[in-house]
Amino acid sequence: MKNKKILEVQHIGVSFGGVNAVKDVSFFVAAQETVALIGSNGAGKTTVFHMLTGYTKPDSGRFFLCKKDLTGKSPSQICTAGIARTFQNIRLFSHMTVLENVQIALEASLGHSEKDAREEAYLLLKAHELSSFAHKLAGTLPYGEKRRLELLRALATKPKLLLLDEPAAGQSPADREKLFFCLKQISESIPILFIEHDMNFIRSLADRVLAMHRGALIAEGTPDAVLSHPAVISSYLGGTLC
Repeated sequence: MKNKKILEVQHIGVSFGGVNAVKDVSFFVAAQETVALIGSNGAGKTTVFHMLTGYTKPDSGRFFLCKKDLTGKSPSQICTAGIARTFQNIRLFSHMTVLENVQIALEASLGHSEKDAREEAYLLLKAHELSSFAHKLAGTLPYGEKRRLELLRALATKPKLLLLDEPAAGQSPADREKLFFCLKQISESIPILFIEHDMNFIRSLADRVLAMHRGALIAEGTPDAVLSHPAVISSYLGGTLC
C-alpha cells in the first residue's frame, strides 16, 4: 500500500552541552516514497540520522519502523529491524575486496552461510553493474564506485528503509547520473530518506522534501514548493537556491 507509513518520527529531540541540536521534529516516510532532508550545515540533519540508526539516543520523542518502536535501540538492533544507512564519509573495508564487502554484510545481518552470501553478493554486484570490480580491493575503486558499493552493502541487509547521507556529494556528472538511475530502481521497492545539497538532484529524485533550520523543521512539501519557500531560502544564508 503506497500510503502506508514505514517510518514514523514523533517529536524527537536531543541536546548537546545545552545546545538543542534537534528540537521537536516529527515526520514520516511512506511506502514507495523518496524523501529528501535538507538544510544548511549544522541544521541537525545528520543528527536526525544518528538518532534513527542508534548512534545517538534521543532525549525526547519516539520513532517507529512499521509500527515497531525502535527508540533507544542499538545500531545493530535497528539494522536488524530494517533500517540501513550510508554515511557522508564513505566507510568501506578498504583492504577487503568489493565482493567481500557485500558478502560480510549478508553474513553478519542475515546469517547467510559463506557460500550463499558469496553467491548472493555477486548477483547484487552484477545487478548494479559492479561485478567487474568484484575481486578488486575496495580501497582502489574510483570514488563513484566506492559510493555505489557502500549503497549496495546497505542493500545487502534487506532493509525496509534506506537512509542516505549526501549520496551525490563529490561525484562527477557521469557518476551522479549512474547513482540517480540506481536509486530510482531501488525506490520502486524500498522507501528512501536522503540528505542532499544538490538541488537539481533533489528535484529529480525526491517525491517530498523536509527542510530543517537550527534543529527544527521549517517546511515540508513537494520539491518545488519547499525549495521556493521564503524560510528555506532565508535559511541558506539569504541566498537563492539553484
